[in-house]
Amino acid sequence: MKKLDYISALLILLPVVFSSNMLFSQQADNNTYMVVLGVPKYVIQINGYYDKSILELSGTYNSDFHSELVTRGETFGAHYGFGGGLVSKLSLDERSNFWFTQSLSYHRVQSYFLEDKSGNMDQGRAGFNCITGGLGVEYNFTPNYSVKIFAGAELNASSISGNMEIWFPSGRDSYIENYKVLSSFRMGYGLVGGGTYMIGKKVGINLFFKLSNLNAFVRYSEGKSEDKEFRLRDGSSGDALLFSGNKSFSFYSIGTGVSFYFGISEKRYRLR
Repeated sequence: MKKLDYISALLILLPVVFSSNMLFSQQADNNTYMVVLGVPKYVIQINGYYDKSILELSGTYNSDFHSELVTRGETFGAHYGFGGGLVSKLSLDERSNFWFTQSLSYHRVQSYFLEDKSGNMDQGRAGFNCITGGLGVEYNFTPNYSVKIFAGAELNASSISGNMEIWFPSGRDSYIENYKVLSSFRMGYGLVGGGTYMIGKKVGINLFFKLSNLNAFVRYSEGKSEDKEFRLRDGSSGDALLFSGNKSFSFYSIGTGVSFYFGISEKRYRLR
């Protein structure tokens, strides 16, 4: 074949090859894919809490502290609280319905919160610090959806300490005594329910409600009435020991925070 014939054949084939390549590229670009995200396998939550005491922990009836009820062991005298905590969750099954939870939190529960009660007749008040760790289980009702609804329970252990200012009326000679509650070990439980909303593949927003009883299983009272420092007195004693009495250290929390998701798988399905 002559050289001129080669050149002519090449000029004829080039447009055909170029057109085929363009057609293939357009076909590849026009493919549509659906991306399906799997469920997370591990979650970390950072939360903040607003607390409200219940049962015998609460002691500011009509928004006033009552020193007499605290000394008789009928109440702890706390009312409001706040705190923060960290929760980690590990999936226990393939569908991520069941989770193993671990929590660590701090709560400050006290008589008054952003209130000036200096004009009260009873000048007493109380405040407690609670450091609590818990292990529990949780059930997620909607693990495959952006809104994940859950409920769970935990067993917890706490270190509770604090201080009390008790007002003793004595006519014109009324006075206040300060007492210190030393760090005390207690065991209890927590119940939680709420949901998280995924705002991205790795981040979500939490909103939940939690009930905590920090001394459900361990309660006792010891020492002498004249002691100014003592362990938490939440059990009955055989004598008239000040502050002693069988009472619950319970509160509920409204919490919100941020979730971080790990281990989410991704599957791509070609639609056309």
